[in-house]
Amino acid sequence: MKTIYYEQHRAVLCKEFFTKEEYDEMWLELSNLCSDDLLVNSEKSGGARDARGELLRFNRGLFIESVMNDSSIVKYMNKVFQKEIREEIISYNQNFRILENDKYPQANLINHYMGG
Repeated sequence: MKTIYYEQHRAVLCKEFFTKEEYDEMWLELSNLCSDDLLVNSEKSGGARDARGELLRFNRGLFIESVMNDSSIVKYMNKVFQKEIREEIISYNQNFRILENDKYPQANLINHYMGG
């Protein structure tokens, strides 16, 4: 894995984070999850709202745990919490120390944004 820190955006890009097998497994799972039967509109998936309470985005989403317990996406995305990776990311900016706190509940939301 290689990381690149973009200071002006306070963002870390992780290159080569997943193996090809992990990547392929997640894409297969994602293609199965992104169905009209499972995805709910942004009203139900907790879409962002403005000060007047109106939705700012229009998408369809799904909290993965609401439909499956053994998700490849969740398993492989959690690699970011491995000690070596956390330490490297935190070394770029102390604001990333939030990765050390495992007391926050985790909710894994996938979103599909339509045109417009």
